[in-house]
Amino acid sequence: MLYLLTLFVVGLIGITLRFVIKGEFDLEQLLILSMLPIGAILVWLLQKRQIRRDSTYQPKQPEPRWQSSVAERHSSGRKLLYRGGEIYATYSRYYRKRWQEIFNQVIDGKGNGYLNLSFTKADGTAIRFVDQKESMLRWNEAWQIVQDGQVIGEIKTDFTVKNSVALQEGITLIWKDQSYYFKSFRLDSRTEVMRDQQVIAKGKRSDLFRSHYQFEVITDQVDEEEESILAMVYVLFVYIHK
Repeated sequence: MLYLLTLFVVGLIGITLRFVIKGEFDLEQLLILSMLPIGAILVWLLQKRQIRRDSTYQPKQPEPRWQSSVAERHSSGRKLLYRGGEIYATYSRYYRKRWQEIFNQVIDGKGNGYLNLSFTKADGTAIRFVDQKESMLRWNEAWQIVQDGQVIGEIKTDFTVKNSVALQEGITLIWKDQSYYFKSFRLDSRTEVMRDQQVIAKGKRSDLFRSHYQFEVITDQVDEEEESILAMVYVLFVYIHK
């Protein structure tokens, strides 16, 4: 929405300067430009609908084990993470400064910049994924996983030439001295989680609803705490790549 409004303001300034400097006025250009605010209103209405859909999402069936709706990605609207049909946690995106949200909506259409996520489990436990972005000229590359003020893990994106050539996307999770690798192909929603060169979990977009995502562990060699961390990191992976 802000992107369209910014284009409208820039275009209006351009038309005004042309009239002042050259004395030329193009009514057709003004009419085309006037469509941008209308488009911004439509985008705003769609965004509100997506926020409501995410905050009221209920899985049709309790399986697969983890499910969530990620229709809207820019705002700090509440979303739900389900485990086996029950709400395991609520989560939302947040910005540390207001200008970061504005910058993100105007400059970065996908909404990947200044990405922080805050999860609150049903038992009150809070876990945050805090972006370690240090420059406006660089996109998200690393996050710290913070619980009770303590850093319990780290996440790094894998933007390598090899991945770019193979159209592959990946992030690395370091948690409790264990390394995990989340990977998927750019043209496919299916995601695999590797631990010690073995696939231990999989995620994908729902076949029916593109904003609904599913995640499940496929081995019994993962405990409950580990599984929940993997599910939350998968949500971050969806925000970044899917």
